[in-house]
Amino acid sequence: MPRGEWWTVFGDPVLNELEREAVRGNLDLQAAFHRVDQARAFARVSQADFFPNVNAAATGPVPHVGQFPSPVPFPIPSFTQEQWRTAWT
Repeated sequence: MPRGEWWTVFGDPVLNELEREAVRGNLDLQAAFHRVDQARAFARVSQADFFPNVNAAATGPVPHVGQFPSPVPFPIPSFTQEQWRTAWT
């Protein structure tokens, strides 16, 4: 557990500066902190598998122009029809 800047209780400015330099210069420690953060992020992502998910896809309107066969002796005028499609998984 992080304890903060505990060394400041001594009130020594030289010790404070040495601690700051040690933290800035310790690349292994910084890398370890980042690896811990990365592991926590991976754990959060893997927890997502426990929750339901919904996938959806849609296509826009597809105009169709056509003519129905006519049971009457005169032709039926052309029409335009729009189709919408969705898919749920």
